[in-house]
Formats: sequence, C-alpha cells, structure tokens
Amino acid sequence: MRSPPTTFLDEWEVLKRRAEWGVISARMIRSAFLGSQFVGQLRQASIDDVEVVWAGSNAERFAAEVPPLKPDVVVVDLSELETESDQAVTLLLDRCNAELAIITYSFARRQLIRALTSNSRVRALQLPVTLTTLRAHLAPMVIRRVLESTRREAPPMKHAEPKYDREQLGRLMEVASSVQCECPSNVAQVLAKVQAFEAYSKACESRNDKDREVHAALYEASHAARLKLEQALTTLLEHERITV
Repeated sequence: MRSPPTTFLDEWEVLKRRAEWGVISARMIRSAFLGSQFVGQLRQASIDDVEVVWAGSNAERFAAEVPPLKPDVVVVDLSELETESDQAVTLLLDRCNAELAIITYSFARRQLIRALTSNSRVRALQLPVTLTTLRAHLAPMVIRRVLESTRREAPPMKHAEPKYDREQLGRLMEVASSVQCECPSNVAQVLAKVQAFEAYSKACESRNDKDREVHAALYEASHAARLKLEQALTTLLEHERITV
C-alpha cells in the first residue's frame, strides 16, 4: 500500500488553521462508507473536515440510499459485496457518481484491482486502513476545496474610478502650456495608456490559476501607477492654471 506524501498533511494543517482563524472556509466533504470495519471505526472517532452522510454494511441499502445523498467520496470494502466482478463494482460506483471512490480489500485478484483503478477517480487500499490514512488520502481534495473557496469568497478588488475621463485627457493632449514644454499633453498621453492597460489587464482572459495571479498583479500595478499619474497631473494643472 502506498503512503500519501506527508506534504499534503502539512499543507492541510496550514489551511485548516487559516480556516479556523476565519481567513478561509470550505464546504465539508460528504462521504459514504460501506464496511462493518468502518462503522466500528467511525463510532470511535471522526475525520476532520469530512461529513459522514451514510455508513453501514448492507450493500443493497448502500446502492439504494447513497446515490440520492450525492456524496463527494465513497469508501467501499469489497468484502461486503456479493460479487467482486469489476463490472458490478464499477456499476455501483457509477451510480454514486462520487468525485472519488476508495476501494478497500484484504485480498483480491490483481486483475480486479487493476481494472478498478484504471479509472482515475478510483483508488485501492489494502486493509487494515485507519481513519488517519483515509484522512491523508483525502487531503488533496480538501486542499482543492479550500483554495476554490478562497477564490470564490475573496472580496472583489475595489479600485477608485479614474479622476480624468477619456474626453478630458483628449483635450489635455492638445492644450498649450504657458511655458515652452508639453508636459500636460505628455502626461495626459501616458495616463490614457495606463488607464487603457488597467482596463485591459482586468478583463484579460486567464487560462489557469497562474495566469489569474499574473493578471491580478498587473491590474494592481497599473491601478497604482494611474493614481500616481493622476496626482502628478492634478499638481501640474494647478501649477499651469489649466482647467478641464
């Protein structure tokens, strides 16, 4: 049996602490367990961030009652099933339509395990399996849920509206200064470009999380640059006694 990387546990603990401090929150993972061993374990302990919506040892009841509950994860002990054909097990898992299925077994045919785990949503663990081990295998899902919740619950960035609109900047681009320089026109041109790039970076399409981070950084930087340029232009216009 492969042990999950401990880094998942470490990252999970960090995210959990942030959630406890109110920084982030995420919906608990809904799980269903088929297996008398799991029923006994769950009576003695619980799994952090996991809500058990069904636990029992009757395969027929599991097949009938679990799908309507829409669990995120199902944990199935193969010894509780009347048949161990990969078609029957696959059909049961498909009915549940869970994001992740964990199959446990004491002894099983290699061909069966290979057939079941050919589905990327299915993992196989050899018994005995502790709740701590299950918790570790669920860590990637918990981390993903928390990160998704962070992005979903993050307050939208509130930026000040432009102080000078495009029409005002257009007029300033043509204004004549009282001295032989074209600073008002030049600053207005630069500010117009920064305004345009700020709007562009806010609406720019992102392919993945990294893209979103980069575009958000560009948006923040261009916003800060616009505020500085607006302040500079205001000072310049007051000095030149120019009104727009």
